[in-house]
Amino acid sequence: MNFLERYSINSYSDRTIPDVLRRGIKLLSEETRAEIGRWVVSQQTSEGGFPDRSGRCDLYYTLFGLFLAEALEAATVFPLLKEYAGKMARVKDHKGIDLYCTAILVSSLFPGNADEKRYKRAIRKMIKERSAMEDGYTPFLVILALLSLHDHFGAIKVLNIFEKTVSETESPCPVVAARQMVAWLKTEKSGTTDPNVTPSDASLTGPFHQFYRPIGGFAALKNTRDSDLLSTAVALFVLRLMNYDIRTIKPDCFEFISGLYHDGGFAAVTTDNVADVEYTFYGLLALGALSSSDDEN
Repeated sequence: MNFLERYSINSYSDRTIPDVLRRGIKLLSEETRAEIGRWVVSQQTSEGGFPDRSGRCDLYYTLFGLFLAEALEAATVFPLLKEYAGKMARVKDHKGIDLYCTAILVSSLFPGNADEKRYKRAIRKMIKERSAMEDGYTPFLVILALLSLHDHFGAIKVLNIFEKTVSETESPCPVVAARQMVAWLKTEKSGTTDPNVTPSDASLTGPFHQFYRPIGGFAALKNTRDSDLLSTAVALFVLRLMNYDIRTIKPDCFEFISGLYHDGGFAAVTTDNVADVEYTFYGLLALGALSSSDDEN
């Protein structure tokens, strides 16, 4: 069993995305959990998927809806969601993000589906196009899709391509997070350790120090004044993955994240009071990344 397969199953059971998401949910009161659960269910469209900010059913947002429904154990979502995923699976010409999202949805909701081989071939074909891999965030959807399809060799290829194509110069926080996660996965693969990363690292925010803002949270760019939830979630997730000691920044980060909560969901920034499915995922992921086993007791 190779390193990506180990990671995708449970070798880092308190650090995978689903487990960190569930830890975030466990931090909440029963009342808040129920409120979020009701809100997520209410967001499902009549088509069965989840909407973007314009209200249209969207594969990308539906992927976050799936993750949330699984973590919240919102069983009522799944019958209609499966209908939607099945309908999308019958579309043969998905490209880019729609292809990756459909592959993850189908493999998650219909394990062993005959379409999985077709998705593997289509994604493998796309990753040969260098331009398709130059967006710093896209490779992680590709990796997640390939892991969902049990194509671990393909995922390794993406890691190698990604390492060569993404420039560190003026990279936004999510791209830095992506690079750090790639580096960590490759370190795990080789069995070596990074001398700059220890469970008690005193630098607190490590490779994200230029993005951290004293009021709590991380900004998208080094020169951006305000924190946002996406950058905060991915930075905290990777810091947790790499065993950084972030106890000093926890209170301010908790306050920042909590301030983005609105009646069952999370918004992107403090000036936004409209929650959506994507940022609700990031809100719970960020809370889970801040949590510890002591928080759950």
